[in-house]
Amino acid sequence: MIKLKKSSRKSKETLTHRKTTKIKELAVMQNDFYKQNDNDTIWWVDNDNYGEHEFSFDRKKIYNLFTDYPYNMTSEEVAIFDKENPYWADFFKDRKN
Repeated sequence: MIKLKKSSRKSKETLTHRKTTKIKELAVMQNDFYKQNDNDTIWWVDNDNYGEHEFSFDRKKIYNLFTDYPYNMTSEEVAIFDKENPYWADFFKDRKN
């Protein structure tokens, strides 16, 4: 355990951010990615969690379908996702209005 002085709050926040980032990087490295079609842009995360649908555009930043679509995505990412996944685009059509 690393001990920090009470006066080094900013250092503690930076350390916490580094630890969180490192954990996320490790999680990304441990994921298996696959594409539904060879020409798709989207990579899906192969995980064992029932009902959890995660995907990525760059295999670095992972989105959760139910919590991130379309709110935490760029308009370009949403357009790509909708084109490659018409079922989910229709399923979530009420989120876009």
